[in-house]
Amino acid sequence: MFRCQTPVLVDNSDNNLAMCDQCRYIFCKKCKEIFHSETICPKDYIIQQLQLQHVSLVNVSSIIFSQLMKGSRKHVKIRGFRVDCAKYINGL
Repeated sequence: MFRCQTPVLVDNSDNNLAMCDQCRYIFCKKCKEIFHSETICPKDYIIQQLQLQHVSLVNVSSIIFSQLMKGSRKHVKIRGFRVDCAKYINGL
């Protein structure tokens, strides 16, 4: 769809709806695509997925670190995967 490229002033409300006063194009303030009221903004979805991956990596790192501090195990099984702790000692 053609967009006129006129700058649009948007407010800081929680609503992601914005509209161009010139051409009446209605779009999402976050991703600048056509407004999607019934679904999560793709930008928000990507942020949520990255946050989940970060939490997962932090949890795995803390498990490996605790096993390294114990010094008793050379391998750790995390979620069905065998992790070689020696790689973490030697800097991957």
